[in-house]
Amino acid sequence: AGLPEHQFYGVHRREGEYNGQEMAPLLVARAAFNVEESGCFWLSETPQVVGSLSWNSAYPRTVSWARLSCRQTGRTLLFVNTHFDYEPEAIIGDARCLHHWLGGIDPAMPLILTGDFNVDQTSESYQLLDGSGIMRDSYEIADFRYAPNGTFNGFHPDRKTDSRIDHLFLTKEFEVKKYGILTDTYRSEAKESARKEQNGNFPKEVSLSKYEARTPSDHFPVMIVVEVKD
Repeated sequence: AGLPEHQFYGVHRREGEYNGQEMAPLLVARAAFNVEESGCFWLSETPQVVGSLSWNSAYPRTVSWARLSCRQTGRTLLFVNTHFDYEPEAIIGDARCLHHWLGGIDPAMPLILTGDFNVDQTSESYQLLDGSGIMRDSYEIADFRYAPNGTFNGFHPDRKTDSRIDHLFLTKEFEVKKYGILTDTYRSEAKESARKEQNGNFPKEVSLSKYEARTPSDHFPVMIVVEVKD
């Protein structure tokens, strides 16, 4: 409701319908794209069964997708978003299920796959997708990278990791001009006294108050700027 300029698609991972609970949704800019078709399947041995799970997964896991047409050019693309489980057996099962589904897509269809894959760039399931021949990790092919941290922070802005567990994969039709892990924080007033601090090393009209640095999520946002090859 707070983003009326975007079209929303998502379904609850257990109930298969939109009810405002946990899902792997899509938000599509209305001014740029038409949503021609959309759908969802479950990462399990029975992907069309609502709420299904396999491979000792802790939770049902979904893949949301939409076929989009660009209002300006009429070109189409498939946008896919997911959230893998965190149990080791389930992660590789999720990756193989998704890989199988991707293999059934028209190879001429441009595709972007995003998600929280719960594994970093050294894992078997990551290698299965990045080395599939269908698509590549945008991080690896970007002309310019801004990645001062990995993508997970656990709500601790002062932590550092080299692991990227959120990935954006693209097919060969796209050139990645910029890739960024956005580590910006915001501030909220500290629980202790908000007494203003001053220091002789800066102008007297400048004062500092005690605030806490916070992150909007336990993952950092990942952003890419892409161009479509002619």
